[in-house]
Amino acid sequence: MKYELVKTDTKKFGSITLYRIRALIDMRPSVSAGDLGGYIEKESNLAQVYSTAQVFGDAWVYGDARVSGNALIEEQGMKK
Repeated sequence: MKYELVKTDTKKFGSITLYRIRALIDMRPSVSAGDLGGYIEKESNLAQVYSTAQVFGDAWVYGDARVSGNALIEEQGMKK
């Protein structure tokens, strides 16, 4: 496994709990084991999530996309 969900570092978005991700191995020159990433609801949301970005619901981020900064990716039609 390349990463883990940090169960003690969470954010709430309505009724959804988002979990911080932590790299378990070195993955790129810019990502080292132990580095913290953004927040996701579940493993299937994970792609390139950085900083304080949040991805949840049935949202998908794929290809060469990167989500960073304070970006918020949610499934279409979800109420905040």
